[in-house]
Amino acid sequence: MEEARQYIDKGDAVWAGEGAYKAAEECIKALAEKFNTPEYQEFVRVGVWYTYLLGMASKTLASQLGYWVVDGWNAAYDLHVWVFMRGSTRLSM
Repeated sequence: MEEARQYIDKGDAVWAGEGAYKAAEECIKALAEKFNTPEYQEFVRVGVWYTYLLGMASKTLASQLGYWVVDGWNAAYDLHVWVFMRGSTRLSM
């Protein structure tokens, strides 16, 4: 999150959004490992955190911790798709 704050201070919304997304992604991964979710077990088996696994892990974690997990993941994913992916495409045109 510190990286996201630094980009906000620089006025760079695209990279600030991506930094916030990465922070949320790491939270989901850490919580999935801590709670040994089925999605974490799949990650261990295949060695890659696919996006669908992160989304599924957020739902599994929400059933144990509260719906705020899914809300946070969805907000972060929206930032990633709508700000970073769209913003970086516009910047490269």
